[in-house]
Amino acid sequence: MPQPTQEVRNRFNDIIGEPPRWIIQGGIAAILIVWLMLIVFCVNMPVPEAASSVIYIIPDPNRAVITSTIDSAIIKHRNVNNRDHVDKQQQLFTIEGKSTKVLSSPKEGYISFQNYNNPGQWLSKGDTIATIIQLQSILYGYTSINTEQGKAISKGDQVNISVYGYSPSEYGYLPGTVKEILDKDGRTCEIQITIPGKLVTTFHKTIPLSPIIIGKSSFVFKGKSIFQHLNQ
Repeated sequence: MPQPTQEVRNRFNDIIGEPPRWIIQGGIAAILIVWLMLIVFCVNMPVPEAASSVIYIIPDPNRAVITSTIDSAIIKHRNVNNRDHVDKQQQLFTIEGKSTKVLSSPKEGYISFQNYNNPGQWLSKGDTIATIIQLQSILYGYTSINTEQGKAISKGDQVNISVYGYSPSEYGYLPGTVKEILDKDGRTCEIQITIPGKLVTTFHKTIPLSPIIIGKSSFVFKGKSIFQHLNQ
């Protein structure tokens, strides 16, 4: 293919001409302004932060505790299994010491075995055998975090709760919602969290009821900006 001569190239340049200097300067200025805006936005934008803390969930504050009423007693019969639903006045255990005693449920609910519950086990007076828990529509969990992080948390924020003994990779998380935030002593915040009473996880699995459920609460909130971190 024949190459254009110098004369042709000169005519082409004459036709196109050089772009006005104001266009070049304006384009550079616009690019600089956009970059400056991005830098200012990124520096001042809050960085998402996470906080985790131990949470205690109390399914039933008015739970009933079944204890041995006889010293040096032995469990002779057990009429229920762990986590069974029981009725009020239903017979639960028969114990013997110097006398025979039938222990009945003082309320309707679900039974949770404690330290002593098997036939043949010896009991001292006051030993806890089981706890009766009523199923609630809403449960309450309590946790504490430092005040600085607590200031970034608001009522209605969502919380993921992993229960000890139930791996999140297998069971998922219990969904919770922040109900109350109380600055306790200037250093820590007490947080009350509501949890659906059915205790169904994000993996659609049910966590069994027990007198106290212990787990880890995880919060995600807007933290400090990069500028605030740099000026600490």
